[in-house]
Amino acid sequence: MFGELALDDGCVQAVLEVVRQHAASADGLLVWGQRPERLRRGLIARLPAMAPRAQGESDA
Repeated sequence: MFGELALDDGCVQAVLEVVRQHAASADGLLVWGQRPERLRRGLIARLPAMAPRAQGESDA
C-alpha cells in the first residue's frame, strides 16, 4: 500500500507494474530496486501474498 501518489498517467502505470510484481511474488514482498522509480518511496503497508485460486473457484 502506497501513500502520497500523484494523479497522473505515469503513476497509474507504476501502480499497475507493482500490482503485476505483487501477483507474481510468492511471499508478497516487493524488491525495492525492481519497483518503478516513482514507487520506491511512500510504502505505508505491506500486503500478504495473494493465495492462488483453484480452477473454477469464485468470490461467492
